[in-house]
Amino acid sequence: MGRSVPAEGTGRVSWTHHGGCRADQIVGRLRGAPPPHTTYLVHGEETASATLRARVDHELGWTAVVPGPGEAVLVR
Repeated sequence: MGRSVPAEGTGRVSWTHHGGCRADQIVGRLRGAPPPHTTYLVHGEETASATLRARVDHELGWTAVVPGPGEAVLVR
């Protein structure tokens, strides 16, 4: 379904999904993972990403962020 990509420090991309994946599937997959410091949602339409961010925050209690266009994030 996806792949792990090592990054400097402890950050990593744990998996990716294709456009056919529904929010319920994404939240279900995340539910089984250890909670990260921050979850960055970087794919999808603006409204759908914002809705998914709210669900991840509310249902999982995780900090979730939808970066803006061109926004850079430093992962430590």
